[in-house]
Amino acid sequence: MTERNWVKSKKKTGPVNPKIELIKDIAGWLLITGLAFLYWMVMLLFASLVLLSYWNVTFAQIVRYSVVLMIVTSIVYLTSLIRRRRKEHRIAKYMAE
Repeated sequence: MTERNWVKSKKKTGPVNPKIELIKDIAGWLLITGLAFLYWMVMLLFASLVLLSYWNVTFAQIVRYSVVLMIVTSIVYLTSLIRRRRKEHRIAKYMAE
């Protein structure tokens, strides 16, 4: 075992506080949701600029489209988060047996 791997294997893994993990998950979800809105807003503004003669859209429509795409992104992120937590729970339950 190299020194680098030995240092990595010496991480302290104590009991995890579920309240702190829940707060981290909620904060991460809020951050991802906000960043998703900004991302879709910038991409749609850029698309409206490039497609100026083909796609006549107002700023209010771009905001609505961004909100819809943000909701879709948020749902996808939540489902991946729930799947990851279920998998971690199954692994922890298996290891406890």
